[in-house]
Amino acid sequence: MRNNFLLLVFLCLASVVSAAHAVTVQEIKSPGGITAYLAEDHSLPMISVAFAFKQGGAAYDPGQIQGLAFLTSKLLTEGAGTLDSGAFHTELDNHAIELGYTVSHDEFGGRLTTLSEFKEKAFEMLALSLASPRFDAPAIEQAKKEALAEFQLMEQDPKYLMDVAFQKAVFGDHPYGRQVQGAPEGIKQAAKNDLQRFAAEHLSRSHLLVAVSGDITAEELKTLMTIHLDVLPPGNDIPPLARPIVFADKTTPRFIAFNAPQTVINFGVDGLDRKDPQFYAYYALNHILGGNTLSSRLGENVRKTRGLAYYINTSPDQYDQAALLRGTSATRNEAVQEAIDAIKKEFAGISEHGVTEEELNKARENIIGSFAVKLDSNSDISQFLLVMLLYELGIDYMDKRNGYFEAVTLDEVNALAKTLLNPDRLLIMSIGQDVSTQAK
Repeated sequence: MRNNFLLLVFLCLASVVSAAHAVTVQEIKSPGGITAYLAEDHSLPMISVAFAFKQGGAAYDPGQIQGLAFLTSKLLTEGAGTLDSGAFHTELDNHAIELGYTVSHDEFGGRLTTLSEFKEKAFEMLALSLASPRFDAPAIEQAKKEALAEFQLMEQDPKYLMDVAFQKAVFGDHPYGRQVQGAPEGIKQAAKNDLQRFAAEHLSRSHLLVAVSGDITAEELKTLMTIHLDVLPPGNDIPPLARPIVFADKTTPRFIAFNAPQTVINFGVDGLDRKDPQFYAYYALNHILGGNTLSSRLGENVRKTRGLAYYINTSPDQYDQAALLRGTSATRNEAVQEAIDAIKKEFAGISEHGVTEEELNKARENIIGSFAVKLDSNSDISQFLLVMLLYELGIDYMDKRNGYFEAVTLDEVNALAKTLLNPDRLLIMSIGQDVSTQAK
């Protein structure tokens, strides 16, 4: 009902105020072996669930049907069990349930949000969509039509085209070189039996991790998991992906000609895995380099001082079998080479001379000080709990996280910067006009 939906929206907004207090995490295990992290919060009558199936993402698509995971994610809420698409959405709407699925390269995930009075129905609908998707022909055709239309739009977007080329240059023919959305040919080829096979192989309880925050007790959650999620098939072992050799592809052009009013630039070096002991120094280094868009080296010296970028930032891209420190930017077509030279200069400067104690202290303060803001809603908390599960960070990670950053030393950051940010390791690519001014 619309009133229930509006109430849910209001409570989602209101939770920003209530969820910033200290979080206590409990581990729940269902009889079927599903692990969940729970952060109880009874201040508002709502529940947020984040979940993921490991080894179920786009990198596990069959090579000839790229886009199968993505298409599956669009169809799980388009009918399940005895409910066709319209009836399924009516059930969700009438019970103020928000349910949606997402795909990364490594995981097939989703989110579930509901009022606590409808928690039983919410888990019932979640299980129904996972265990008994209909994959009706009209829904499949509509999903394909929408996906192909989206491809037509994206193929006119230089940011998307740059991402396609950059992924290919970094990962070559490895599955990480694919786009999460797949490819038009794969979308066209996907059939009902392909979707059914993907769901049966990848949406199993042995690969499922669940994170919950909100108005529900540990006993209630365990009961709901036992009744509704333990019905999923146990699943078989899925071989992990091979570790890619990054930046090995030399065939992808470093400049792509494209008629656009500005040039998009992507750049990067291979990074550190999430479980690497130096990850926290790596994270702080990224923050100083370009992670903090307001006061980073790249933000100050390329965008603010010299006016060579409309935006510029860097971030750690984490995969199960790879890690990448990746940057994105955009500039005027006539200023591309100057912007690229400025990016190289910042990498070289930090690599050769390191960062200062003042820069590290500011980065540390910002990283620690902003942590509470990142947990300002039940949705944020459940998503963070899921990250803790996926990377096996431990149930007490929220309590320990800031201490890990406090322990980072200047020598550790600068030793890492010397090798990691060596400009000889830097890949820079661009897409835009005026080939004569582009780096090739």
